[in-house]
Amino acid sequence: MPTSFSNDPTPLLTVRGLGKRFGDLPVLADVDLDLRRGSVMALIGPSGSGKSTLLRCINALEDYQSGEIRLSGRRLSYRGEGAARQRLSDGALSAERVRVGMVFQSYTLFPHLNATQNLTLGLRRVKKLAKAEAHERAQHWLERVGLKEYGARYPHQLSGGQQQRVAIARALALEPELVLLDEVTSALDPELTGEVLGVMRDLAAAGTTMLVVSHEMSFVREVADEVAFMRDGRIVDIGPPATLFSQSPAVTAFLDRFAHTVPRASAPAAL
Repeated sequence: MPTSFSNDPTPLLTVRGLGKRFGDLPVLADVDLDLRRGSVMALIGPSGSGKSTLLRCINALEDYQSGEIRLSGRRLSYRGEGAARQRLSDGALSAERVRVGMVFQSYTLFPHLNATQNLTLGLRRVKKLAKAEAHERAQHWLERVGLKEYGARYPHQLSGGQQQRVAIARALALEPELVLLDEVTSALDPELTGEVLGVMRDLAAAGTTMLVVSHEMSFVREVADEVAFMRDGRIVDIGPPATLFSQSPAVTAFLDRFAHTVPRASAPAAL
């Protein structure tokens, strides 16, 4: 079941009029969305529709040419307006990224560090925690993702699903206000996908605010409070999954592309 919204009606994340180009190629166009604290929003849509780019803009990994992004009311990435608009310094952007955790498709673990060290590195360098406190927090989050006994293992000694769970634990150990997850199961086989989705279900149930790019439609239907369907760099439709999957022409047309392999009575498990 989807998570319950926070009683606070003010959105945690607000995106208004976001526009992004790669050279002359428009990638995002007038994107608006609100995400409430404690809720889960899924971004779905065809490949190349701008979903991952939107996450990267929110996490300050990409610049953008128009619009703004606010977290807890505070503008991210830029200061000033019009001709005076300036992107923040690298140091300031790094500080902002602590507030917005991101987990990628490809784990991005440090291969020369074991699982515990992958977590404690950021805790010591970014959060400035003492060694013992960082170790304790790392163990807590490894336990939360079911890997308490794997802290001494290096990435090459872990399965893909275990590596992705370490990556999720690393992002959450920094206690971000918002967690972005970009197709975190796309490189995994079905069994390992189930491991990672199980962790994400637990996080949603615990009230973790998440913006998730996913093609796992059964997961989206079960966990997301809202779904935003993107196409050609725009949010075409947005709403609760039950409504969108049954009543949105754009979404039903998108899902119908897979009707020859998955019966429409049950939403596709993976697209």
